Amino acid sequence: MQIDGGFRGYLGELSESTRHLWRLAVPLLLFTVVFAAWVLIRPANQATVEAVDEAFSVLGPLAGVFLCFDSAFWPRLRRELTTPRAVARVLASSAVPIALGLGIFLFTLGEAGWVFYEYVLNQPQPFPSWCDAAFLAAYPFLLLGILQLARSSTSTASRAEVVLDSVTIMIAMVTFSWYFVLGPNLFQAKDSLMAVCVGTAYPLFDIVLVGCVLMLWVRGSDPALRPAMTILALGLSVIVVTDSVFDWLNLHNAYQSPALVDVGWPLGYMLVGLGCRAALPALRCIDSTPDVVRNGSGVARAAMPLRSLWRTASWRALLPYCAIPFMLALLGYVWIMGPRTDNRLDVGVYVGMLAFIAFVALRQLIATLENGALSRQLGISLEQAQRLHESERAARKAAEAAATMRDRVLAAASHDLRTPLTTIMNQLERIQLRLKRGHGVEPDWLAKQVETASGASDRMLAIVEEITDAVRLQAGKELTLNLCRVDFSVLVESTVSMVRAASTWPGAPAIELATGGELWVEGDPARLGRVIQNLVGNAVKYSPLGTPITVETRAEGPWATTVVSDRGVGIPADEVPRLCTHFFRASTAVGIPGTGIGLAGSYQIVQQHGGQTAIESALGQGTTVTVRLPLCIEL
Repeated sequence: MQIDGGFRGYLGELSESTRHLWRLAVPLLLFTVVFAAWVLIRPANQATVEAVDEAFSVLGPLAGVFLCFDSAFWPRLRRELTTPRAVARVLASSAVPIALGLGIFLFTLGEAGWVFYEYVLNQPQPFPSWCDAAFLAAYPFLLLGILQLARSSTSTASRAEVVLDSVTIMIAMVTFSWYFVLGPNLFQAKDSLMAVCVGTAYPLFDIVLVGCVLMLWVRGSDPALRPAMTILALGLSVIVVTDSVFDWLNLHNAYQSPALVDVGWPLGYMLVGLGCRAALPALRCIDSTPDVVRNGSGVARAAMPLRSLWRTASWRALLPYCAIPFMLALLGYVWIMGPRTDNRLDVGVYVGMLAFIAFVALRQLIATLENGALSRQLGISLEQAQRLHESERAARKAAEAAATMRDRVLAAASHDLRTPLTTIMNQLERIQLRLKRGHGVEPDWLAKQVETASGASDRMLAIVEEITDAVRLQAGKELTLNLCRVDFSVLVESTVSMVRAASTWPGAPAIELATGGELWVEGDPARLGRVIQNLVGNAVKYSPLGTPITVETRAEGPWATTVVSDRGVGIPADEVPRLCTHFFRASTAVGIPGTGIGLAGSYQIVQQHGGQTAIESALGQGTTVTVRLPLCIEL
């Protein structure tokens, strides 16, 4: 597939961005390793370790904020700060990095608030507080950025499938979280209702984000966005795991700061920022990529092999069903453990199971409807393909028939040319032999030999001109006519005399001529003579021995009319309309020499003179051909 220069530049940009991405990832990994080593080794006193822990917790997400924007964003924003509409256009085109960056910034703001309470106010952070508001406000922006990323890389139908599959997986995740984390936290907490709601909101938001990103990653059709989807899914998975571990530790009063779990939040948000940076080149180029390459749903979609695409789509479509064994295992675990004192956890599992079954059934119903639509489309496509195949087969047969007819015509033409050529050669050899022997050449004898050779050359010239005219007419070009006033009766009479002179074999058909006086027409004498010669010659050729042929010329209103009739083999009625087609020969002409171009050429010559040709024939009874040419208007 041809890829233009813009797309090559796009691929080059992706390659360069990949190298740049690794250059950014290495410092983040070193930061995480140093942070984890600091928490595990604790090389200083408790106060210093906690202070450094808080610093790492703020600096890591802050680095994620700067990762969301590359060096080209800020200069562009400054250039466009001219009108509110221009600023809105820049913000709309950068919706993904802005939304993700704001989400990470709000989380950083919450961490900074935590540090403010601990080291400036020297008091424990209340729960809930404005820091929790910042933490929770980060999730909608993260979700908005992820949905904008999906909007850039998938079609409307794909996004609908993503939503349905995401909800199915999220129901399974929420059911698990309800039984092991959310439910126990909710029912064992002694805090206020607001504190319980805030504490429950954290894992719920995490589950929503992970469900969306997971489905976007496995259902994404854009290869250029796949690395970004993977990094985002990994980052948010780290965040949700960290939140879950933190909730479990708090539930069992086992969390003590600093702890290794503190490393998870900076790592997760740095990975989110890195994933956003990985998506920037594809987001900038996705609108400028040619449709033939992008195909409306992703860069280089058309370049993906069909087998690979089918395999990838197959296992992705089965992903929501992979949660079924885990849900059944959870249900079995609940039954084995037996009813609890507070059976609300068990009821939550049953409700989650019913909701999961309902969404799986809904998805199956939609899949069935889609399969039905696809089946109908496939049936239509197969029907169209069958029609195309049949038309192609018919065209192939027609081409083969035309090739066969062409070969027969060439063979017949070569035969017709060979006969007069042989005559010319024989006459020349006779003259040459007589001169070599020293015999005198009598004028009468020489004149006879020359006349015979001249007649043969005229026949050769007529055949060549006939073939040349046929080729020209088949190409859609008109013949060049040398027009002049011609007495059509005289032309017919002279042509008939010429055919009579050539038909001297025993039992040759007798040609009866009846003329109706002067019939002046405007035409090309050579080509009109060839028309009459073809018609009368065909009548002689296809007539049995001894049968008469009649040629009549007369005036019919504004027409000069010539009628040629024979009592020959005739032509089947269904073949008569095809007689004026080049290279066509009737089925009754088998075994009779001919090219199949004489009658077709005559028809078009008459038509170019403004005349008409009519053919009437009956099988075994003969054929009548009528030619009408417009008479000249007497001034």
